[in-house]
Amino acid sequence: MPTTVPTAVATVLPSFAVAAVGVAAVLLAGGWAARHPEQVTALADRWRARLGATPVLRWTRARTAAHPRWHAVATAAALLAAGALVTVLVIWALGKLAMTGWVVGLDRPLYDFFVEHRADWATGPMIAFTAIGGFPQSIAVGAVVAVAVAVSVRHPLPLLLAAAVPAEIRLQQLLGGLVAAPRPPEETSIGPAGAFPSGGSARVLLAYGMAAYFLTRLLPAWRPAVAAWTVVALLALAEGYSRMYLGRHWMADVLGGWFFGIWLLALVILAAVVLAPLVATERQWQVPRPESENAPPASGTNSQA
Repeated sequence: MPTTVPTAVATVLPSFAVAAVGVAAVLLAGGWAARHPEQVTALADRWRARLGATPVLRWTRARTAAHPRWHAVATAAALLAAGALVTVLVIWALGKLAMTGWVVGLDRPLYDFFVEHRADWATGPMIAFTAIGGFPQSIAVGAVVAVAVAVSVRHPLPLLLAAAVPAEIRLQQLLGGLVAAPRPPEETSIGPAGAFPSGGSARVLLAYGMAAYFLTRLLPAWRPAVAAWTVVALLALAEGYSRMYLGRHWMADVLGGWFFGIWLLALVILAAVVLAPLVATERQWQVPRPESENAPPASGTNSQA
């Protein structure tokens, strides 16, 4: 018995080391963003200006300014529909790329690495981690966030965003059938083997990313906003790592799932920005800014000679 415990721990150390590097990278990035708000907001402002200068959004802004209600709804619906079509095409192309020889040549040894470096004592926590990307959990998070935002802004519009996670599930199922990528072998998968892209990895980014986005705009403060997005990144990392540890997905599936989730989250945020003028309330959604920018101006000046 004295030798079995160290052996069991040593078996998973190489795999855990990969996870530790990922966690360290996320925490370092979050810490840097928390300490350098001006640089982050300047970069975000540049991208926002470039996005706002695109012909589509210039046209959208002109229409929503004249008729904010109907044009905002129609524009958001058109953006989501077009975005869903582009999503299917892009993820389908990435899925076919993931089946090419050079990707498979990198992917399969990585899969074997995770399978070889796991132990029974760690399986339970990994199953618990991977559950955060499950259907019921993700749908529940999306519904709770939508209801909380709707109650806070006193408008039913955010309830429409609760449909984002069910829509992701349907899209992921459609893409799995279109790509038809081979799944990991059942004999090495702890739990059901998944297809490309990893739906769990995508749902964590979409559901918890929606939560971070809306909550940080209802309570705009820089450091809490950075902390919220750091938590989302850590949850996505834990989800993707647990799927690979359990042998349920190839690495390419997880990377595809992360890209899929980020893409869908960007679409939801874009729709929320377009629909924001419809939320008639004194409590407007705000963008988190550095504390120095949020500070009120001085009430007076010192006139002493």
